[in-house]
Amino acid sequence: MYMTTGGGKPSLILEGIADGNNPTQSILIDDSAKTYNIQKNDTSATSQDDNILTQHTTYIVNKIGNETIQGLSCVHGQIIKTVNFSGVQGFMNGKDTIDIWSTKDIPIPAALVKGFSKSMGIAYTGDVANKLVQMDCVGFPVRLQMHGKDASMLMQLTKIAHDNFPASLFEVPAGYKQADGM
Repeated sequence: MYMTTGGGKPSLILEGIADGNNPTQSILIDDSAKTYNIQKNDTSATSQDDNILTQHTTYIVNKIGNETIQGLSCVHGQIIKTVNFSGVQGFMNGKDTIDIWSTKDIPIPAALVKGFSKSMGIAYTGDVANKLVQMDCVGFPVRLQMHGKDASMLMQLTKIAHDNFPASLFEVPAGYKQADGM
C-alpha cells in the first residue's frame, strides 16, 4: 500500500503477505517500524446489518460495465451510500460514492473472496454485497475508489506478475517484531 505525500511522491506504507494454503490469515509488514501484524480473516456469515447506522442508510447499486485494467477483465460496480439522520446525529449525514472494479482473472481462494466482501462491511451491507454478486462484480478488487464529503481514497493494483518467487519473499524479515495492530 502506497501513500502519496504532499510532494506527490508515493512511499510504501504497508506490505501484505498472503498464503493461498492459509487463506484465513494475512500478514501486514511495516518496514518503517520494523514490525508485522498477523490479520485473521473472519469469513463467518455474521451480519452487521442491524445497527443504528444501517437503519438510517440507503444504498443504490449499479453495474457501470465491463472494463479492462492492466489486461484484466473487470466488472465495474458503483455504490452510492446516503446517510440521513435527524437531530443530533445529523453530523454523520452525507453521500459517499464507492466504485469497485473486481476481476476473476486473478485466482484467489473462495475464503479470501468472502473475506474481501466481509471486510467491506464498513462501507456497505450484506444486501449490497449480494447485489454486487448478482452483477458478477466479485473476485480480486483491482481498483477501489471512494469519494465522500470529507475524504477521498483510491486503491489500485499497480503490478501483477506470474512467476516462481522465492519463498523468502513471503516471510517476515528477520529482526521484525510482532505488533498488536496496524
